[in-house]
Amino acid sequence: MDTTTHHTMQDLFDQLGLPNSTQPIDDFVRQHRPLPNDMRLADAPFWSDSQAAFLREKIREDGDWALLVDSLNVQLHETDTNSTAQPQCPADPADGDGMRTAAQTHP
Repeated sequence: MDTTTHHTMQDLFDQLGLPNSTQPIDDFVRQHRPLPNDMRLADAPFWSDSQAAFLREKIREDGDWALLVDSLNVQLHETDTNSTAQPQCPADPADGDGMRTAAQTHP
């Protein structure tokens, strides 16, 4: 029996207390991108303290939420929706050294 929970981007935005339908998510990404290459996702100025803590926690746990947080990290670091370049910015330190990057988690 598969007990793994598979969350969606809508679930992530719901957990962050943000509108979670497709258009508001797309609007959020467009409004806040691109993040500077050296900025971790959870350090972006638009998150509340609790949102940033949630993002950091989910990356550290490296579970199914981490995949979504990494995906959001990539989207917010892209300069446009057609970009194929992978950001070199860590979503957040997964192992405490801060060296995990979106490029490392998304080959």
